[in-house]
Amino acid sequence: MDGFPSVSHIQFFHIEHLSIDLPVGAYFHCLVPRLDHLISIDVLSDNYDDHCQEQLQDLLDRAPRLTSIRISWKTLTSSLQQLFKSQHLSVYQLELLHCGGTFDREQCMMLRKIVPAIQCRVLNLVLADRTCMLDLINTMPHLQAFNVQCRTGKPHPSSKSTEKNSAWLQEQLSSTGIHRIITQQNHFIRLWIR
Repeated sequence: MDGFPSVSHIQFFHIEHLSIDLPVGAYFHCLVPRLDHLISIDVLSDNYDDHCQEQLQDLLDRAPRLTSIRISWKTLTSSLQQLFKSQHLSVYQLELLHCGGTFDREQCMMLRKIVPAIQCRVLNLVLADRTCMLDLINTMPHLQAFNVQCRTGKPHPSSKSTEKNSAWLQEQLSSTGIHRIITQQNHFIRLWIR
């Protein structure tokens, strides 16, 4: 985009859904000067670095009505915490994807600090350790739906391992008094909390 003229006669002011690959060139701000109407963003980055983080933070800061965030990074670092420091950010749905990978225990600990701060109600993740499910559920008071896949040392879980993890979660939550419905679909465990 850097080869475009510096001034555009085409501008988009009322974008509600945005899919973007970071980093973007300066011309993006000419085309999309405001994000006041943005409610959903899908962000992809093959090379997560400080510049991409700054650009994503800028997008989040400029989108006060944002309710759904889907972030897919090639590499994931602890600096992800900084992305959600905006005071006005209250996201209904958050999907974090670690391009082809899973969230390990350390990254789940980081998520436990991030997610409650944004009052997330729907969370979609792929985890390496099923105990992380409980940690996240117990940390998130506003959580209503949790869609999770556990890949314990495997690139793709089997139906049998999904059933096993689902039964384990059901057993773990049985004594908590949490009213829940647990189902399975396409190797994902789907938890609804009432």
